Amino acid sequence: MKKIKTLLVILFLTCITPFMKSQTSFNIIGGSSISKETMVKYEKIIKQSNLEDYRLKTKSVILTFTNGFKIELISAEQIFIHDHKINVSNYSDDHGKQYTDPTFFINDDGFLIALYTHIEK
Repeated sequence: MKKIKTLLVILFLTCITPFMKSQTSFNIIGGSSISKETMVKYEKIIKQSNLEDYRLKTKSVILTFTNGFKIELISAEQIFIHDHKINVSNYSDDHGKQYTDPTFFINDDGFLIALYTHIEK
């Protein structure tokens, strides 16, 4: 019986570990109004995109899309704790006072586009 429990635990960890690693850089936190098909498409495109310029060292960042889809970029420190495959010193603690959060859009060709609104005072 003990061997069966051990095998079940090993099997469980083997199955869940790849999923955990695939979700360590971001979490989907919004988008209930979009279809499952669109959500899968967005997740695939985001995984292939380089969003490191938007990631911060110690804080997570919320990225919002034009259709209401939202992701949370996990902080560089948290990625380091879980994966150890990131140089935390490459990231800053904030984006700066002049920084404006973009809104993201995925076009029909599958490209992730950051849309900025700039208002000069």
